[in-house]
Amino acid sequence: MTELRARLRPGPRDPALTKDLSNCIERIVQALEEGADTSALMAEHNRIAGRSDIPAERYESLYASMSAEEAAEEALAPVAECVPGISRGELEALAALIVEPDDFAHQTYYLALFEANTPHGNSDLFFWPDPDWLKELGTNEPTPSQYVDKALKG
Repeated sequence: MTELRARLRPGPRDPALTKDLSNCIERIVQALEEGADTSALMAEHNRIAGRSDIPAERYESLYASMSAEEAAEEALAPVAECVPGISRGELEALAALIVEPDDFAHQTYYLALFEANTPHGNSDLFFWPDPDWLKELGTNEPTPSQYVDKALKG
């Protein structure tokens, strides 16, 4: 399978930055639970994460889906974008990382990157695939190549 070029991979983690952001997210969660203003906490969050596209509401039911540390790693991942010249092999590598992530913290990033580089929103392909499509394939576990075929067909 094709390796992802460096531009498509999240960079190395800074454990201290992850810890600082995780602590901030825990305080945001607490403030949301108490109905308190989160604007100062979100300003700190945005400064640490180096981005401002994540709303406080993202953390309202955080612990139902991930830990504060996982949320921090997600927020520290690069913003997914359309990459000119992305190859089919790279899309297959992304599909493989979504289905069997080597790093759960970056699974959301890989999914967003896959969606940004294929037509139509394709997250349902991985988590809620069309039963008729699975029946047509004769499997409940499509290959990365089959995910890409389906995503490119629309």
